Amino acid sequence: MDILFAWIGNKDLEASQGKKETGLGPIGQAVQSRSFGRVVLLSNYPLQSSKRFVKWLSDKSNAKIDLKNEKLTSPINYLEIYKSASAAIENITKNKTKEVELTFHLSPGTPAMSAIWIILGSTKYPAQLIQTSKEKGVEAANVPFEISAEFIPASIKSANKQNQSFGSDQAPETATWDDIIYRSEEMEACISYAKKAALTDFNVLIEGESGTGKELFAKAIRNNSLRCNKPFIVKNCGAIPSNLIEAELFGHTKTAFTGASTARKGAFEEADGGTLFLDEIGELPLG
Repeated sequence: MDILFAWIGNKDLEASQGKKETGLGPIGQAVQSRSFGRVVLLSNYPLQSSKRFVKWLSDKSNAKIDLKNEKLTSPINYLEIYKSASAAIENITKNKTKEVELTFHLSPGTPAMSAIWIILGSTKYPAQLIQTSKEKGVEAANVPFEISAEFIPASIKSANKQNQSFGSDQAPETATWDDIIYRSEEMEACISYAKKAALTDFNVLIEGESGTGKELFAKAIRNNSLRCNKPFIVKNCGAIPSNLIEAELFGHTKTAFTGASTARKGAFEEADGGTLFLDEIGELPLG
């Protein structure tokens, strides 16, 4: 089944109000030119306005129409838009036993909403991207993945922009791709891979000799991901005594061993929802 996801935009509301110069509007054009089994609409407009649009659209399409009214603090708040869109997609697709084809409409709504559709359609929820215009109608929007990767830092960067001073041997907390100094094409390829990794929830293995900047890479990936405002925990595995590895990584209760006077969270729990950088992980014993 083909499912269309779109934010309701001002042109869509104008179309439902019968403004001739607007025509059918982006969503109306899409449902009349293509066959969708289901249409999922997200809206930041008043509920009554959104419901009137859904009623108008139902006369243009036989698809099942779902309305998700979202209360955003701002129509250009990237994080809120991302959470709303992700929740809507997950809610519709999580229990599907048959394969579904997702389509994200870029034209309605704000540029921030379009940007999030591009990011989601290129990463977490592979989807066809479409756009509409009065001149060309409905057409596929082919957005190179590299554009999505480059857009992430500006979209979801941390609100805290204050710089701090660090020693030359310590990776800055605000590390970005520009902090990685290189000349070779091989390093350029590594950074390209890192940018793509930042868009995902994948585990990342960074290899390199001591002192080559693995922590800098890790912080750059974290600072350009959706976890940028979550904890960043660093553990030097080579410095953990073998008898304390489990306690350091997973925590311990009070009196769990000699000297454990209080309970303590492990690194995994401290980094919950954020990023855990296990430096020198190859030094951990296999047993």
